[in-house]
Amino acid sequence: MHYRMNAQDEVKFKKLAAKLLEAKVDAIHFLEWAFAFYRTNRPVVYASQIVSPKTLQIYRDKIPDVSREVSLEISLQIDTLKTQLALGRDAWEIINDPYLELGGLFRYALALKAQLPELAARFKDDAELTMQQHHLYREFLSGFVGSTE
Repeated sequence: MHYRMNAQDEVKFKKLAAKLLEAKVDAIHFLEWAFAFYRTNRPVVYASQIVSPKTLQIYRDKIPDVSREVSLEISLQIDTLKTQLALGRDAWEIINDPYLELGGLFRYALALKAQLPELAARFKDDAELTMQQHHLYREFLSGFVGSTE
């Protein structure tokens, strides 16, 4: 799928960026949500739909606090890691367990902490993509890898 932005679209997206910053809205999450919101009923999503003030208002009404959701996810993933480690499993075993509900960022973080560079490399792309979605993911990684727990 290809999309070319014209000059008018660029101006609209710059205005949207300023609004998102002012409203302290996570821009990447908003764009992903807006695209998915319109894509469910339409084969094509237009820039004018994404940048519409109405879209931002719908987002605010439907997704009041993304940070709370991300914080909960991070807490659950940390609990999973702590539980697995408390059960006596080593980092390599946890990272490679396909049945464990543990995201790529968290497998990556454990691999870095356990100094397993070959496993860290395997999950690095997924981790980087996740960290682009919200600042709390980046804060988790720096805190987890830097901590001594």
